[in-house]
Amino acid sequence: MGPRNIKKDQAEKYYYAKDHFYDSDQSRWFGEGCRALGLEGNVKKDDFLNILDAKNKEGVPLTKIFNNRRAAIDFVFECPKSVSMVFRLHNDSRLCEIVENALDITLNRLEKEVIYTRVMRESLLAKEQTSKMIAAIFPHSTSRSCVNTDNKVEFPDMHEHRHVVIMNLTQIKSGKWLSLDNQPIFDKQRYFNSIFQSELSKQIKALGYEISLKSNGNWEVSGVKQEWIDIFSKRKYAIDERFQILKQSNKYPKMNDAQLRDIAANETRLDKDLNYSSEQLLTEWSKQLSPEHMKLSIENAKIAQYSTNNCLKEAYEALHTKESGFLRTDLATVMMQLSRGVWH
Repeated sequence: MGPRNIKKDQAEKYYYAKDHFYDSDQSRWFGEGCRALGLEGNVKKDDFLNILDAKNKEGVPLTKIFNNRRAAIDFVFECPKSVSMVFRLHNDSRLCEIVENALDITLNRLEKEVIYTRVMRESLLAKEQTSKMIAAIFPHSTSRSCVNTDNKVEFPDMHEHRHVVIMNLTQIKSGKWLSLDNQPIFDKQRYFNSIFQSELSKQIKALGYEISLKSNGNWEVSGVKQEWIDIFSKRKYAIDERFQILKQSNKYPKMNDAQLRDIAANETRLDKDLNYSSEQLLTEWSKQLSPEHMKLSIENAKIAQYSTNNCLKEAYEALHTKESGFLRTDLATVMMQLSRGVWH
């Protein structure tokens, strides 16, 4: 899931809603901009709302505020489904720490490389790199409940992901606070997602797991079978089913596939159902797949190693078939997609 612009009212309602496994005090601040404003530890709601309004902790405005101002960007980093399954059904609490480690490495790179603002220089608007980000990280553990084609409400599935809320605020060398130029973040979203996936897969392997590479740089924990992953991908399949129905009905003849998928997602989307306790969910999930069965399959899984030299060659050839010129980050992105858990 890529980044998207959000407004304050959206953020206020969503990020402080209760999660099935996490509490709001497990949120945290990240970035050099946080240090400049004394933001540390868990993200207190009053501080969060002030920063969304471009104010400091005391409620004093830091920059000029306009109507309909973009408050922040929500950049979601998602774990492969098998990682979520191992975390909850295998009860390997180490995975939580390595998700945070992989995220920190990714966000350090993001802050250093693509945090910019725009300033006036000689009557011209110019980009200025600040490398000062204010971000609030919220951990979430499940997907939304969804409605399938039989209009049955499905249980939420395990879905380990992190919402990184990057504030529309950064500080230049003079100490002045300005709005963030969000375009570099959107332009490099695939690159930073690849960094996260590569770091996460590398650290998964360091814990003793093996990984299996899939198409388009996707990967899963070896031994977690695809049919098991499908069991806990109800939201995805509900969207797929509704998309096919919409496409065949010709109800929206002027809309392309991407627009139809958005409609399908909205039509099957329910608020997160928090009537289930974490214990109830674990019991329900264990009925759908035996944790012992999955554990045995993981322990028996083995994969072959993949050499960095082959990875570089294949990445170059893959890019060269599409275009004659490309950026170093494009090459790095494809290399990371081809070598999860090996090259980073």
